[in-house]
Amino acid sequence: MRKTVYLYDPVTFAPTGAYDAQESPLEPGTFLTPVHCVETPPPAVEPGQLIFFDGVAAWIVRDAPLPTAEQKLQYEIERRRLAVRQHMSAVAQAAPEHFNSISEAKSFVGTDNPLRAVSEAFQVWAAQVQTSANATLDAVEAGETALPAISDLIASLPEWVHP
Repeated sequence: MRKTVYLYDPVTFAPTGAYDAQESPLEPGTFLTPVHCVETPPPAVEPGQLIFFDGVAAWIVRDAPLPTAEQKLQYEIERRRLAVRQHMSAVAQAAPEHFNSISEAKSFVGTDNPLRAVSEAFQVWAAQVQTSANATLDAVEAGETALPAISDLIASLPEWVHP
């Protein structure tokens, strides 16, 4: 015999799924259930709603908070910062040396090796790119300029020149 119980996350109390509990072979009528579960299924929710267990006996449904304009802007700025890092790694991967990332491309600085010169050039270029991107995105945060499209931000960055 089985019994379905409903699991919830112990930190967020959000539902995480259903579980088919088995009847105990030693205690008929008693089911072996995991921690953080309840017998009541969570109710259906509409888009824009959140659901969580109250920690005692009931599911609670609430409207999801809408992000503020500042939160949306911060999200978009972080998307652009990530795009800049991805751009730098893509350039490093496309280089004749076929680095795995911008971090690897910069890692040969300071020791005598065949990749030292190109590594030093990548280090300088990456600093220029980061400085340029930060200046643009800092100006956006300060309200001094509009948020550029990702493609426009990437196009405005210093160009890589292989030594």
